[in-house]
Amino acid sequence: MRFFRDLIAAGPNNHEYHRAIARAPIRDLLPQVRQPLLALAGELDTLRHGSIQAADLAPQGRSVNIENGGGARVDRTTAALS
Repeated sequence: MRFFRDLIAAGPNNHEYHRAIARAPIRDLLPQVRQPLLALAGELDTLRHGSIQAADLAPQGRSVNIENGGGARVDRTTAALS
């Protein structure tokens, strides 16, 4: 798939890595995940909502809230794609 190529090509460029991850068709793939999925999300995380949605889409998904967790800086590319 194209997004795997993009991940490899990103190398040390963090913003390109985030852009490639954001393009991954994860919403379509999560219902097919056969293993348990644990999504950890700090209540201050910018992308918390997406982590919870991912856990909800996986058949054996579970999300855990980390009280007072998160709040790390998210680069502009990731924020624009979320």
